[in-house]
Amino acid sequence: MRLTLNGKPYFFNGVLDQGYWSDGMLTYPSDKAAIDELKMLKAMGFNTVRKHIKIEPMRWYYHCDRLGLVVWQDFVNGGSDYKFTHIAAFPFLGVKHRDDDYKYFARENGAGRAEFAEMVDETLAQLGNCTCIGVWVLFNEGWGQFDSAFWTEYVRSKDNSRIIDSVSGWHDQGVGKTELKSLHTYYTPLKVPKDRRAVVLSEFGGYSRKIDGHVFDQEKEFGYKKFKTDSDLLEALKTLYLKKLKPLIRKGLCGAIYTQVSDVEEEINGLTTYDRKIVKVPIGEMAKINAEIQTEAEKIEEEIERN
Repeated sequence: MRLTLNGKPYFFNGVLDQGYWSDGMLTYPSDKAAIDELKMLKAMGFNTVRKHIKIEPMRWYYHCDRLGLVVWQDFVNGGSDYKFTHIAAFPFLGVKHRDDDYKYFARENGAGRAEFAEMVDETLAQLGNCTCIGVWVLFNEGWGQFDSAFWTEYVRSKDNSRIIDSVSGWHDQGVGKTELKSLHTYYTPLKVPKDRRAVVLSEFGGYSRKIDGHVFDQEKEFGYKKFKTDSDLLEALKTLYLKKLKPLIRKGLCGAIYTQVSDVEEEINGLTTYDRKIVKVPIGEMAKINAEIQTEAEKIEEEIERN
């Protein structure tokens, strides 16, 4: 199973973008700052941005439209206090849970579920005409997740032109209920499981490199693998993409979203620092890596179309 863009097989090679900025929190400092960041991602060879649990001003989507970046747009999840075991620990052990169990997912509050329903309609109305959006992401890692099969059908009834990532990360509800097999893989080997649905890595990587003088908190450092030098980080990314990710495209992998664009407070696993002063990975080197990924994807896409 393969994903397509405008009817043709397409490999979505992207980056997770939480949209936080060191000086404005959820507000980027200027139009130019937003443009510069998107141009950097294009120059690095990425073709996709996953806008993570945030809705941006309309100009941001306009810039993605005109620059040529596909957006995977998350809905804002909501919910009450999460149980760490349910949304983080158990899933790493392969435990899945049915999402009509509102208590398990901290969704007992009926008003909160109604608010989510209202927000879904508002999001679709606000962003539906943004041509850059190729994927709607309903729920992330069990946060506020409930009735994902219903919401998949609901969103499809409102907009059947986009792919729907119903359950990004874990607590997958199974074939026939969701459209994608959507994996978050940080600590375990990258792989494409046997599944009738298209398979994507909706989050992976998360490699950290601490840049003194450009961190939010000198004492806290979060990343899935930590590197001390720029050269070590670059070599690790080459291995990750070219040795581990690239072979999976032929096995059926349809998209990969690297974590993440920039550092976010104590999360220092960005391609840039939180203040955007330093790009940790040379743009040209990342472009070379992604060029190999693109070449492999295009080769397979041509084979699919010929057959």
